[in-house]
Amino acid sequence: MAPAATTTTWLGGQVHEVTVPGPVRDAISSGRAIAIDFTSPSCGPCVAIAPVYAQLARACVDVLCLSARTDQAPALAAQYGIRVTPTFLFFHGGRQIGEMKGANRTELENRIFELGTEAHAKGLGYCVDGP
Repeated sequence: MAPAATTTTWLGGQVHEVTVPGPVRDAISSGRAIAIDFTSPSCGPCVAIAPVYAQLARACVDVLCLSARTDQAPALAAQYGIRVTPTFLFFHGGRQIGEMKGANRTELENRIFELGTEAHAKGLGYCVDGP
């Protein structure tokens, strides 16, 4: 008897760390609004923007916020062609709809809230507060 397939169920409101492509691929194919932060602990801007990203995850509970450390998730970083950190990728409806490189707080807030607004318009999510 083959082992049962496992699926990952992530709740909004927090940042979930990911290290392998499978669960990320499954989440993207579900059509959910997703943001992925590719980060590194030795990157000053990454460390500076992390609390902002966590705050946005709490505010936009139906935007699935993921984080991948490039040193712990090299296959995932390679799959998406990540060359610099921080890099944020945005997905909705099963496809990538945006990318942001760097730690610009205002731009990140706008992109996350825009993603949450799109999801809400389709009945898939909402944000508590806007930028």
